[in-house]
Amino acid sequence: FGRMEKPLSLRRKLATVTKQTMLKSVVWWSLVAGCTAFMSTPASLGKLRTQRAAVSPVSGFAPVAGLQLRSGRLSPAANRKTSVSQLQMYDKIKAEYVWIGGRGGVGDDYRCKTRILDSAPKSVEDLPLWNYDGSSTGQAPGSDSEVFLKPVYMCPDPMRGGPHILVLCEMLKPDMTPIPTNTRTAADAIFNKGLDEVPWYGIEQEYTLFKDGAPLGWPRSTARPFAAPSPLLNFGYPGPQGPYYCSVGFDVAFGRQV
Repeated sequence: FGRMEKPLSLRRKLATVTKQTMLKSVVWWSLVAGCTAFMSTPASLGKLRTQRAAVSPVSGFAPVAGLQLRSGRLSPAANRKTSVSQLQMYDKIKAEYVWIGGRGGVGDDYRCKTRILDSAPKSVEDLPLWNYDGSSTGQAPGSDSEVFLKPVYMCPDPMRGGPHILVLCEMLKPDMTPIPTNTRTAADAIFNKGLDEVPWYGIEQEYTLFKDGAPLGWPRSTARPFAAPSPLLNFGYPGPQGPYYCSVGFDVAFGRQV
């Protein structure tokens, strides 16, 4: 019998595998040789030690040519657990601009951001105007979203301490008129009309009594009683407040003994 020839496709696969194996071997041995030469050179070891010694013990980064780090303005960290907010900038003032967002006027949509000042302002008039994206707070359309912050009051920042301040702001359109949710401008105009008069303020205190995690007097059962007046009683809700406001009687006035 004559010698059996291998199929052409099989010979091509063997040739490809052989080339890949040889290429991997060349790359591997080149890396080994390069590392060995680097570590065995005294000049390279000395250069490596010099670079490691130049690493800042505070920032953890080595100096880069042409880049000046401002770490000198930061107080040295006593330990690595010091938070960023606790780092003090000796020659700068952090002014926290605070304003009210536009979430339906519920009164708890507070927004803020920090502005770095070169020196402490002597009065609120020394503080610069700032701006923000009003479309992100529901106070301006996306096509014209710039809203300006006008400082109207400042006080020491009790959280940051030091010379840093809190700045309460009004929200203005680019033409310096108040945005619709800025009710302070109208209130300020009213309060400035009768400066010789003494204003009176009435304080109303409301409270809710709780028992076992639920308001006192609320239905305890989640089962619907027979002929219940409202399906809301299924979920433990009371009826409308009509019978309970300034009420008299044990069935509508709960917690009298308190």
